[in-house]
Amino acid sequence: MIVILFADIYDQKHFVRSEDDTIPYDGTPFMVVNVKKLPCQHGTDMHASHKAKREKSLAENGDHVVPKKRKKMVQSSYKFDCGAKIVVKEVVRFPDFKLGVDTVRNYKATSTNVKESMKNGNAGHHRPTTFFVTLPKMSDHNTHHIGEGASMLLFTDNRIIKQIHEYVITDNIRQVSTIKKLVNNFVRTKLFPDSELPPITNRRYWPTNNDIRNHMHRAIMATRFNEHDQENLIEKIKVWKKHNTADNFSFVHLD
Repeated sequence: MIVILFADIYDQKHFVRSEDDTIPYDGTPFMVVNVKKLPCQHGTDMHASHKAKREKSLAENGDHVVPKKRKKMVQSSYKFDCGAKIVVKEVVRFPDFKLGVDTVRNYKATSTNVKESMKNGNAGHHRPTTFFVTLPKMSDHNTHHIGEGASMLLFTDNRIIKQIHEYVITDNIRQVSTIKKLVNNFVRTKLFPDSELPPITNRRYWPTNNDIRNHMHRAIMATRFNEHDQENLIEKIKVWKKHNTADNFSFVHLD
């Protein structure tokens, strides 16, 4: 994970401080010029409103047939409104304007001096930038599992999904139990041949029968859509040839 902040210290919104809730007083005035909050992956779904509008649009669209009875998903999202977050503060310090005695009068005078120097384009030659990172407590993750239990919420590894598609399309395997055995062998021999295997509760590498069944279905449907697309294209080419007799069309059917 890479977090790039680097804000403009001459922005008028920034205040000169001597301390705050996470940065203790040491006599050096500073500015908090940027704050980045990194929420837990199980935090609030920022796209919930967009998803709801999309579902409503699909339901109202006459071109899409929405079944009256829909399968109830026990877990439709890995978002659980977890309030835990990492907070990164970008702080510019001004050691050339060191406070003497920690009094309100000294603070105001130092703040004025820093701002005046900044107006003149010089807030001290030495302005080190420091990043303060505040990590959440484990207890802040109070809406979902943590540790080994959290691995039950993970999505299947893309390499395993690709293998499942190959088993279904290339090898024409349709039994969930058979594919599960092949996936388990793939994880042991290809993904972790010389290292410790992940815990069996980790769904990223040990997908459940239902996970495998869903990926099998997607692989089959993708193939069907591909076949339909080719058939539609063939019909389109016939029309194009009829109306554009001077043009040449070349089409290779994918088996």
